[in-house]
Amino acid sequence: LYANLYDDYENLSVLGHSRLAYVVKNTVESFLASYPLQPRIGTWGDGDECRSWYMSGNPPFKYSDNLEMEDFGSTHALSSGTSDPNGSGWIRVHNPFAGKRGLFLSYMASGPPYSRYPTTQMRIVSKDDGGNFFRTKLLLYPNAHRRFSERANVILTSKVTDIPP
Repeated sequence: LYANLYDDYENLSVLGHSRLAYVVKNTVESFLASYPLQPRIGTWGDGDECRSWYMSGNPPFKYSDNLEMEDFGSTHALSSGTSDPNGSGWIRVHNPFAGKRGLFLSYMASGPPYSRYPTTQMRIVSKDDGGNFFRTKLLLYPNAHRRFSERANVILTSKVTDIPP
C-alpha cells in the first residue's frame, strides 16, 4: 500500500496526492467547524514592539562604530566584520513600556554541524528605574542542525532575556 502512494519513494503519486488532499481537507474542515464566525480580536496585552531590520539594512537603534552592516543582496547582518571575526561591539535597545519585555534576537545559523557562524558571547547590561544595573552573560549557538539534514543557512530567533522599562 505504501508503494502505491509514491512514484519513486520520494515523490507522491496521483493516488498519494489524492489521499494527502483528502486528509488536509478533512483536517481543515474539522477545525473550521469549531472556529467562531465572529472571532474575538484581542490585544498584545500591555504592548509589544517589533524591530525587524535585516531586510532593509537600517536598524532603528544605536550601535558601536566598529560594527559593520554586511549586505547579502536581499538581507543584511550587523557584525564585527569579516576581517575581525573575534571582534566585539554593542547595540542599545530601549524598552518604551511600563513593564519588562522579552528581548528576542534573530541571528544567522547553519547546519548540520558544524556551523559556519561563530558562537557568540553576549553581555546584556540593563538598568531599572532605581538606577540599579543588572548584568546577564549568555552564549548564542548558531547551529541549525536539528532542523536540517542538508547544509542550510537560516535565520533563527531566540529569546535572550527580559529587559526592564
